[in-house]
Amino acid sequence: MIGLKEEVAPNSILYLNEGDTEDAIQNAYNRLKQEGASVGDSPHCIAKNWNGVDVWMAFFKDPSGNQLAFKVNVPAS
Repeated sequence: MIGLKEEVAPNSILYLNEGDTEDAIQNAYNRLKQEGASVGDSPHCIAKNWNGVDVWMAFFKDPSGNQLAFKVNVPAS
């Protein structure tokens, strides 16, 4: 969710698209965790059937402590 603003709030979250399956986000999360990255909860669905998709997210921090997130839009079942 990147947009133009005159000013960006400190520690704004950058959302990274990680495919379109639950497996894709889980694999990305597992890779970070195995490498010792600071990760939050396991990937989980944050919105069901939102505009035809289930939205999944997993949060983690970069080496500078900035919050980032993987996001996938899984076609709603």
